[in-house]
Amino acid sequence: MSDITIDSLIEQGENILSGISYIPAGRGYIRGYADYGIKDAGEYTEWKHKTIRFLSLKYPQDSYLPELTKQFEEFERHHCTPSIFNQILGLIKAYKDIPEPVVLKSESQTPFVEVNNNLSQSQSQTQSLQIVIDILKDELTGKQLKDIKEILESKAEVEAKKKSIFDKIKSFGSDIAASIVANIVTNPNILGSLF
Repeated sequence: MSDITIDSLIEQGENILSGISYIPAGRGYIRGYADYGIKDAGEYTEWKHKTIRFLSLKYPQDSYLPELTKQFEEFERHHCTPSIFNQILGLIKAYKDIPEPVVLKSESQTPFVEVNNNLSQSQSQTQSLQIVIDILKDELTGKQLKDIKEILESKAEVEAKKKSIFDKIKSFGSDIAASIVANIVTNPNILGSLF
């Protein structure tokens, strides 16, 4: 691992990104998605695993590691889309720029996670949190998510943050707020944990 650094991982990732190219549909075929290919799939796979292992060793408790793994899965599921690969590089660069680990320790830092020794309950709560995060990502624009993130990362008290988030979501419009709540409440995994 001595020759692997976050800078070398970023550089290799940027090289991989430059080798991603669009694959046009064959003559007479119409597809409902864009398909991309990686110049060297083996290099990508090795880089992916090195990156995950390197960051897992450096930041074992960091709460953004699951997001990185999710972005790799999304990239592969969505036909190697360059914009998703940019998300991966952005996360890795964030580790370089802000090397302090982000560890969610208590309920005051996130209202959706309860610290519990019961592994199955903890996994269920983690899944519920991920569902809520996915719903927010689906319903809000990048700018709106950034506004909410800024509030969460502020040094304000928890109650002040709650009020600010409530006001911010209200400012996005009642349709968006209603859609977020409806998607959360009607999700079968969330619904099952309510009753």
